[in-house]
Amino acid sequence: MARVAMVSLMLGGALMASHGDDAPTPARAVALLAEGGAPTIVCFGDSITGAYYHTGSKRAWTDMLGVALRCLYPASEPVMINAGISGNTTLAGLARLDRDVIARDPDLVVVMFGINDMSRSTPPEDYRQSLQELVERLLAAEAAVVLCTPTLSTNFGGHSLETQQAYCAVVREVAAEHSLSVADAHQAFASLREHDPHAYALATSDAVHPNMNGHKLIAETVARAIAGREVDLSDVAPPDVQMAQTLAKGCAGEPVRAIAMPPYDGMLRDVLMAVPGWSGEVEVTTWPTDASVEELEQWAKANVRKLQPDLVVVAVPADAVAPDDARYISSYEWILNWSLDFGPGTWDCLPVLPSVTRPELSEAEIQREEIARTLVAGKDLWPLERAAGDDAGPQELLTRFVLEQYERWSLTEAQRE
Repeated sequence: MARVAMVSLMLGGALMASHGDDAPTPARAVALLAEGGAPTIVCFGDSITGAYYHTGSKRAWTDMLGVALRCLYPASEPVMINAGISGNTTLAGLARLDRDVIARDPDLVVVMFGINDMSRSTPPEDYRQSLQELVERLLAAEAAVVLCTPTLSTNFGGHSLETQQAYCAVVREVAAEHSLSVADAHQAFASLREHDPHAYALATSDAVHPNMNGHKLIAETVARAIAGREVDLSDVAPPDVQMAQTLAKGCAGEPVRAIAMPPYDGMLRDVLMAVPGWSGEVEVTTWPTDASVEELEQWAKANVRKLQPDLVVVAVPADAVAPDDARYISSYEWILNWSLDFGPGTWDCLPVLPSVTRPELSEAEIQREEIARTLVAGKDLWPLERAAGDDAGPQELLTRFVLEQYERWSLTEAQRE
């Protein structure tokens, strides 16, 4: 993934450029990190900050920023707070600033608003006024502030690149007026799109929201603005347990409703019922796959969230028709999007890569499987995949995966007790 060079803002090797004598700076948070402390860092914004289906409904760039800071300062334990709410403008942020941010007594606040201001045609000057007030209130509360430009939008509300750049200019100007650091997420995504359009497509959930691949880029950009050092999050893995809700219900004797693509619709009940301690009934709805990827996307949109399942098994066939890679990427992304709840996850999703169902793939199908693997990672999920040289059948591979999930879930539950 392309990386965007930003100005390193250094003080003693790790702090930001000079600020006014009385202005809080990231120096305090960085000093706490360097000393192995636990600064409170609030990430304040809209749906690009909050944990929604775009990133798998569990984590977002707030969490990745915490990972990045722990990589840069291994002894530290930053307290990361996600204060992102879908649809928020800067005005909406001002209305909840005291409750959601200042009340947390943060050492550092990273602010990213702008997309919804643009979508509602807020004049840049009004945006500037709201952002100014937000910054001034945070500084008055003795919180250090980093401003983040809104990410690149390719087709959101008809707003041109020039309009987006005007809003980004406001962010930079407000930051300059208060001697604040800027994490230039917009430029990071613009550079990625310019240098590697394919990677850019694999980092976005839709025309405006990044997926987890993109959220890692945001976190890298913000971490650089805080610490003045580079960090690479590309190898950060998804959470180990992704079937927790399904296993908790089934092992508590509660009924479990699943949606599954063939052939997993026919084997899922037996696999789940074989889990140690499982006592709940299993009802499976078939997601038909004799269709193009665009039709699979439309089925998901019309059915999955309406059915409110406990588990969704996505197994797009290797030969599912798509006119080109761009259409395949978009439809597969939305198949995954519609397979997740809107906000913090209320059900589990298990993606299955095509070679699990049919080991022998053509060269073109292998390339599509790599795309699928990257998009699954963008939802912060582990796929069910076939290891090289493993000739087991699909049901055996599914059984192994579910039992591994059960063991990890059981260990997690035991640690909580």
